[in-house]
Amino acid sequence: MVIRYEKCSNIIPEEVERLYRQPGATEYSPMSSIEEVRVAIDSISHAAAAGLCIVARDCDRLVGFIVLYPAFYTKFTHQATFAVIVDFQCRGKGIGTSLVKQLLVESKKDLGIQSMRLEVYEHNPAYSIYKRLGFKEYGRHERFLIKKNEQGLKSEYTKILMIKSLISETSEEIAQ
Repeated sequence: MVIRYEKCSNIIPEEVERLYRQPGATEYSPMSSIEEVRVAIDSISHAAAAGLCIVARDCDRLVGFIVLYPAFYTKFTHQATFAVIVDFQCRGKGIGTSLVKQLLVESKKDLGIQSMRLEVYEHNPAYSIYKRLGFKEYGRHERFLIKKNEQGLKSEYTKILMIKSLISETSEEIAQ
C-alpha cells in the first residue's frame, strides 16, 4: 500500500459516500441516515471547492480525507475545526494521523490558524490519536448524542471538546 496525500478541490460524492457506508463509520457521528450523510457530503464538497480538503489515496482509491472548517466570524478566523474519516480496512495504518498532521501544518502556514478545535465522542478510537498529537481536553457534554438501534435500544455518547494551540510549534514540530 502506497498512500498519496494531496489537496483536493473536487471530491467525488460516491467515493465519500462509500466511506460513510462502511461498518461503524457513523457510530461516533451525529449522522444516522444516508440522507444525513448526503447533507454532510454537500458540506464537504463546498469545503473542497474552497481548497480546504486533503485526501489520501491508495493508487486511485480514496482511503481517507480531512476537511477544514475555518471560523467565518472575523474575531474567530484564527481558529478552525475539522472532520476526518479513514477507510475501515485502512485504519490503524497511520493515515488519519498523517491527514491531521498535514492539515495542521497547512492550516497554520496558509491560513494563519492559531488553534484547532475538535469534537470527538467518548470511546471513539481516534481520541487517543488526538491526545498523542497534543490536543487537550477542555470540556465535556454528557449524553450529548443519543442513538436508537433497530430494536429501540438507546446508546448515549458524551461529546469531548479538544483544542490544540499551533502558535508556539513550527511546521516541522507539528509534522513529527
